[in-house]
Amino acid sequence: MTVIDVTLALKAVMSKISHWRVLPDDIFSDDRKISFIIQHTKRQATCCHNIKYTNWTRYDNELHMKVGLWLGYVNTPADIEQELTELDSAIITFYDKSAVGKMYHVGTMN
Repeated sequence: MTVIDVTLALKAVMSKISHWRVLPDDIFSDDRKISFIIQHTKRQATCCHNIKYTNWTRYDNELHMKVGLWLGYVNTPADIEQELTELDSAIITFYDKSAVGKMYHVGTMN
């Protein structure tokens, strides 16, 4: 006896299906159970600040104190690279200090 079975799946899921098979178990019907594995990798949750709760005045004040004026300090491409590295670090540091209150995980807003 030949058993023909069809399983429909979205194209995006097809490549994640493995070990598809018809089970030998008798379920007292013309149908048979099928078994398969869908491989899924769970994204690592990332926690982020909700910008609505950021103390922007504190952020602005601390960033201005750290960065100051660049005039006279940037003379070469290496100076520009150094200043940009420090600016990037300051932006992140002072945002983290100023972002108080609610946090959320990427993909959800709590």
